[in-house]
Amino acid sequence: MGSAVVTAFAVEQPDTPACALRIEYGERVVAYTGDTAWTDDLVALARGAYLLVAEAYFFERGVPFHLDHSTLRSHQTQLDCRRIILTHMSPDMLERQADAELDCAHDGMVVEV
Repeated sequence: MGSAVVTAFAVEQPDTPACALRIEYGERVVAYTGDTAWTDDLVALARGAYLLVAEAYFFERGVPFHLDHSTLRSHQTQLDCRRIILTHMSPDMLERQADAELDCAHDGMVVEV
């Protein structure tokens, strides 16, 4: 089967040692933003990934050091990945899932990569 390669990317989260993760296993790549504000480092994180799991704390309200659905949508063309699934959603985002133009994670969700 081989080994996985995990690469950490520093993100915009000042008071905690936070990082985004890119996991490569053979030809399969999954990337995870963790808690972060938008940073151009997310472009490199997502490059060529099958799946980007991205936090979207709010639908359109920007808060420091967190992503939101609107910001991700505005940068979506820069994110060279096959699929984006949103996670780490506040009640605001959970209530607006039907309006989301990106897939939203849910309890028990299974994604084949």
